[in-house]
Amino acid sequence: MNLRLKKVSLMNPYTLSHTILFVLLIGSISPLPCFAQSNWDRFRGPNGSGISTDYEFPASVSPNEFAWNIELQGQGCSSPIIIHDRVYVTSADPEGMRYLQAFDLSSGKTLWTSSINMETLDTHAKNSMAASTPTSDGEMIYTQFSDRKSFLVTAWNSDGSQAWNQDLGEFACQHGPAASMILVNDFLIVPMTLDGPSMVVAFHKSTGKKAWVCERPFGKASYATPCLWDNGTHQEIILPGDAPGISSIDPQTGKVLWSSDTPFPERVVASPILTDNLIISHCGSGGRGKTLMSIAYKPGLTEASAKPAYILTKNLPYVVTPIYDDGLLFLWGDRGVASCVNASTGEEIWTDRIGGNFNGSPVLAAGKLYCVSEEGILVCLAADRGFEKLGETNLSETSLATPAIASGKLVVRTQQHLIAINALR
Repeated sequence: MNLRLKKVSLMNPYTLSHTILFVLLIGSISPLPCFAQSNWDRFRGPNGSGISTDYEFPASVSPNEFAWNIELQGQGCSSPIIIHDRVYVTSADPEGMRYLQAFDLSSGKTLWTSSINMETLDTHAKNSMAASTPTSDGEMIYTQFSDRKSFLVTAWNSDGSQAWNQDLGEFACQHGPAASMILVNDFLIVPMTLDGPSMVVAFHKSTGKKAWVCERPFGKASYATPCLWDNGTHQEIILPGDAPGISSIDPQTGKVLWSSDTPFPERVVASPILTDNLIISHCGSGGRGKTLMSIAYKPGLTEASAKPAYILTKNLPYVVTPIYDDGLLFLWGDRGVASCVNASTGEEIWTDRIGGNFNGSPVLAAGKLYCVSEEGILVCLAADRGFEKLGETNLSETSLATPAIASGKLVVRTQQHLIAINALR
């Protein structure tokens, strides 16, 4: 940046004082911290987009270059969140104890560990008793844990003490818990799309008092975490499932505003994502995606008008949630095949094989996609119109989780460890 300073006469103290102030302000720019403060407050970060706009990370690092690598109490496949330079993550041990742990983001030091004693729960081999990712409003941290008798929703203070606890009753789901909660305004939104009677529940986040309950049609249990459509004047909670397809709920009242006229033929596991004007969600079974549906959204949509803009049936993920960036939709397949399509039309741009198997979802930072394979390899691809594999990092342990990014750290959860990678400076 070129700065031209006007020549100043020393005889004019008013002009001189303002020039000195200007120079001091310019000089104050350089000492600012390298990284702006940011939070990764829920599954896949802000509104589930999976995108960090502030940091660039290396395509690959060796283990001795990790910022830190710490062992967790218990194990699980929930994703970490990052709030005010703290990392929060849940886990469970084989006897049924559930944990919420807090760590210092800079050093990895354990700050506290809190626990809830519950019964054990059988889950799918790629699930766990700690699968739901916590969320936070910056003050309290919210978790959900389940066994056969209870579905516990808990608010925790920043020192690890409980603020409130609510039990939503019997948990009936073949593969165990997995969907995560979100915060909308003053409400904690809890999806319970089970194998039997299902609902979405809103709690007042500060007190735990129920605000509303939305009964849901049910078929196969859904594991999708909702997202929020918000244009500044209008909000809708977007939640997919096999019975209603994609549907919308008023966050203030719990009223269903609309559902797509096309149901999903299979189970919905991945979470919905938003583009500039589309809602995109998909379903699958047996490790493969079956149907991807996109709906062109505008306020005032009705069940009659909520028709798919396009439907895809090839080269789709099942469990893995896609990434949208700058007109491109990146589909990271569970069995190691990635695709890039035009998000507006669904037209394929490229498809290529990565290798490995994937259960966690990709995140995006500075034009690079990062996703951890079940085999514990952090794979980096270019988020571009041409396929390019940029690098791999061996985490040396199975992973089923999605990374988190904030305050200059990319944090990856394996079954029993938490690993942080520093941003490039």
